[in-house]
Amino acid sequence: MFKCGLDLFFNTISCGLHSRAANRVNTVIHQSITVTRNFSAKCIAALVSACPNECEMIVKQFMMDIGNQKSTDSIRTFVLLALGEIGQNTDLSGFDRLDEVCAFLYQS
Repeated sequence: MFKCGLDLFFNTISCGLHSRAANRVNTVIHQSITVTRNFSAKCIAALVSACPNECEMIVKQFMMDIGNQKSTDSIRTFVLLALGEIGQNTDLSGFDRLDEVCAFLYQS
């Protein structure tokens, strides 16, 4: 598990956002603590803000995670939290079907 802070920001430049985000998501998958999920969602949003060119890849992966039948409720909950945190600072309106994908969660 890693800390969200300046050291994380500087390490992101050399390690890449995708690997950091994947590490954060894997941590959340194995823990069911709400505080950890919320903190992790905020960290993902901070990473996306620091590297906006990675936003599209992260959001598209989250959209696939929502639609994946193998995704657990825990994963879907985290993805929804992370998308909400990302959306506070980044305009997500350019992602086709994002609203439909998120609405799907409430239909099932």
